[in-house]
Amino acid sequence: MQTIEASGPGNAPGGTGTQANLLPFALGLKAQIFEVYIQDLQVAYDPTSPDYARYSQAYQSVFQQTASKLGFAPAK
Repeated sequence: MQTIEASGPGNAPGGTGTQANLLPFALGLKAQIFEVYIQDLQVAYDPTSPDYARYSQAYQSVFQQTASKLGFAPAK
């Protein structure tokens, strides 16, 4: 799966959409390879991202769920 641009965590109309919706949709289509923009990773894991406070929990969760479904164990 490759989006045309970084996702929009707020899921604004006319935007790319939020990874919280895009990744489960792609998994449902049996996608196994994902291209994720650095901005999306920043939303999940970078406290300096403007969207971190509001959306990091949802993004971290969907990234972890996707990795788990593809057979990747979380880092310890």
